[in-house]
Amino acid sequence: MIGVPHTVLYFNTSEKICTERCLERAKTSGRADDTEEIIIKRLRTYNEMSAPVVKLYQKKKLVVEIDGAQDAVTVWDMTKKGMMNRPDQSSGQVCCNLF
Repeated sequence: MIGVPHTVLYFNTSEKICTERCLERAKTSGRADDTEEIIIKRLRTYNEMSAPVVKLYQKKKLVVEIDGAQDAVTVWDMTKKGMMNRPDQSSGQVCCNLF
């Protein structure tokens, strides 16, 4: 147990894009676990274990959803905006600083 989050970032990206990006990363990363078979297993685990957690926090209105299909600069900009627009629920203050 790590505590109650003020904000949960959810990078919503299709499995196809996730797979393509991991396979592209595999070309230069040297990671032995960036094979299509292992990526599919990771995505299955995410769908079974993590997706329900996201849904729980969506019900609590704590999720900032980011369109992860966009390019890296756009995703970063949306992430900063999403985090800076989430007040700390106990004090009304912004929940974090991004540098």
